[in-house]
Amino acid sequence: MIMTDVAYIEPEWMTTEPALRYTGMNRSTFYKYRADGEIKYAKLGSRSYYSVRDLDAFMRSKLVGGGE
Repeated sequence: MIMTDVAYIEPEWMTTEPALRYTGMNRSTFYKYRADGEIKYAKLGSRSYYSVRDLDAFMRSKLVGGGE
């Protein structure tokens, strides 16, 4: 059976390079926030994984202005 209507599923976790692209941060800034504990990550072997939800929450926490 060949499936042609397969929906794209957003990843729930990503490694460092995709996380950098996702947030738009440069590596040193990203690692600073990570070292400060502001960006959470999971470590499996030598790879670090970042939750999309956690990255979104981090970015929302940095919103400036337009308060309600």
